[in-house]
Amino acid sequence: MKVKAILNSGYFANTRHATNYIAYIDRQSPIFDQNGTEKKVLSAQVEVEAPGNSTVWRHVYSLNASDCERLGVDRNYMKNLIALKADELAKAYNISPNNLRMVCSWHNKDFHPHLHFLVWSTDSREAFIPHREKETDKSAALNAATRKVKSSFTNEIFRGDLEYLKEEKSKRRDKLNEQLRKLVSSEYLVDREITDALKDLGKDLRETPGKHTYKFLPPQLKAEVDSVLEKIMQRDPILRSMYEEYLDSQKELALTYASYEETLDKKFAEIENSFFHPYCDFEERRAGRAEVTRHNIIIHAAERYVRPTVQRKTASHVPQKKSTPAMTSAGNAAALSQTGKPPNAPTVQEKTASHSEPENATPDEKVDGSDYQEKSPTYAVQNMLFRLAKTLNRDQQQTQRMNRAAHVANGLTGEKQNVRKLKTGLSDERNLSTIDL
Repeated sequence: MKVKAILNSGYFANTRHATNYIAYIDRQSPIFDQNGTEKKVLSAQVEVEAPGNSTVWRHVYSLNASDCERLGVDRNYMKNLIALKADELAKAYNISPNNLRMVCSWHNKDFHPHLHFLVWSTDSREAFIPHREKETDKSAALNAATRKVKSSFTNEIFRGDLEYLKEEKSKRRDKLNEQLRKLVSSEYLVDREITDALKDLGKDLRETPGKHTYKFLPPQLKAEVDSVLEKIMQRDPILRSMYEEYLDSQKELALTYASYEETLDKKFAEIENSFFHPYCDFEERRAGRAEVTRHNIIIHAAERYVRPTVQRKTASHVPQKKSTPAMTSAGNAAALSQTGKPPNAPTVQEKTASHSEPENATPDEKVDGSDYQEKSPTYAVQNMLFRLAKTLNRDQQQTQRMNRAAHVANGLTGEKQNVRKLKTGLSDERNLSTIDL
């Protein structure tokens, strides 16, 4: 889906040209001001010639007739649009909203409907185009302001169409980031050159104090992260294909804001450059809108690759125990219930020596980027027997506690009976003494 919108901009050499231009556009369609209010030609000409005014800027915003018919864009729509976007226009030309003055006219031509509008300020110190770092002349500054105005108008008119393009761009970006996260994860088999680059980056990060996110890294480390990301995109075919699709969606959006071939080439170059170097564009850096998710994924992966692993002891100094005949099931159960441990259970050192190292591996061998230690089948059986012994021991202790409680209860009952008998005997003695008297 391609959005077709063009905005041409310029300024008048003197106020006489501005007054003639107002008369010209009014003859084709009545003019209105920045509030969408109808305006008389003479009144507008007097205002534009008033002393103390600033430079007068002129614009022509063109659309396709089919888009206007499909979206319901007409003169009333444009009056409301100008009133809605007046503050943004003032900001683009460094004008205070209270000092902003506009004269607009909508020409509903069959082949290319377009809007004429003039912008100036009642303060001669305003209505100038502020220069940026990369804007060396007034023409470049004007083009930057024109793109802002065109973007503001186009986003509002083609809101429904652009939502689809933006959603598609976001989906492709999220898929690319997820694929990148899988590729650089420690559980994933990656290219050796990529692994080495991540390890080198991780070592440099480990020696760098402070918060390890792309935004707060020093410039030299940012450049290293950019280099690793670019290398991954070049070497992995899946990511390279997803990267090209993502750029296509970005360029499709850029077509809504720029029309000239030279401007488009420059914009496309900025998009490709900002993918790997997110703070290269002054406007994005100033506004803090740089997208650095991919770079933070690289940073976190590099830190995992240099994370210290658990050191395993060698088996050379541990004496090997002689194998003993297997016990009967009854004997095993008895041993488990008495000791709470499996028979012939290895010590901690024996476990480390015999069960934490994979077969045919050197004692200190470890997998790069992973803390995983392979467990042998024997360890699994012994672990199961140990858990069974703990369960039996716990059941036996619970039975013993219940038996002791029963004995105590019976003992208390016997003592109560003895006390009752003693009381009965004392009563009998009192009765006998009474008879003797």
